[in-house]
Amino acid sequence: MIGKLIKKSFSSFVIDLKNLIAWYLMSSSDRRLISTNKKIKMTSSGACYVLGGGPSLSGVDFGNLEGAYMIGVNSLFKLQSLPVEKFSAWFFYDIFVHPFTSKSLEEMRLFESLIGSKTDIYLPIEGRKIIERFNLFDKNNIVYFITSVEPLSIDEYSRYCDMSKIIIFPHNIIELAVVGAMYMGFNNINLLGCDSDWFVYDGLNINHCYDSDCDSTRDSVLVPSGVNIFNMSSMEMKLYYSYLLYRNYRYLNFYASNNGVLIMDRTERGRLDMFAKKSLI
Repeated sequence: MIGKLIKKSFSSFVIDLKNLIAWYLMSSSDRRLISTNKKIKMTSSGACYVLGGGPSLSGVDFGNLEGAYMIGVNSLFKLQSLPVEKFSAWFFYDIFVHPFTSKSLEEMRLFESLIGSKTDIYLPIEGRKIIERFNLFDKNNIVYFITSVEPLSIDEYSRYCDMSKIIIFPHNIIELAVVGAMYMGFNNINLLGCDSDWFVYDGLNINHCYDSDCDSTRDSVLVPSGVNIFNMSSMEMKLYYSYLLYRNYRYLNFYASNNGVLIMDRTERGRLDMFAKKSLI
């Protein structure tokens, strides 16, 4: 028993130390910028909808979400039936931590043309230089965040959900968007298009609701990155990634429940079994 406590304490110490180092390795300007996120803490309440990019979303009647606070993620804006201009917030991650290509820039210009000026954009701090270099989202409020080392327990997860400091390393953009929604003050968070079922298919690709609406090819790199795109080339890797994702979702649900937040999965045939289930209609 004592040995387990010592091991747990040491693990927490290492996590805290790594996060502290990561925080002070940032420029003072970046630290100040992230610290200003305190202004969005608990500024909202009630219900919101976080929309993922799963294939099930292509069959959703978005008229049922009229007037709701909607949060979009990553490349979901490519779904042609989506009322992108009605979204209140949008979270990006992959496109700003992976190599930023000329195709990436083209996609961000397209996204800019679709959103309204009242849509808040949430980005990893790594994207700040890209935003400033290409003058992106100059009409929108941009909220930057920093993620660090992966939590290894529920306790470690719960200590890193403050958007004005270092937050957990996400295994999925939805996870990140839910942490952000809780920080804003929402206590009823509904998930749509969060299928999380790629591990049940024989194919090695992850399908999205917008795949038939766009060209997914990439071309010349404009801004290089040291981050490797996650290897999904085998079923072994898909199952391993699924384990990490589902574990973090379980941590997230525990953290939410302890803070009086209900996360409801309203995805048609969604696989996330740690959340309460309810159909959209």
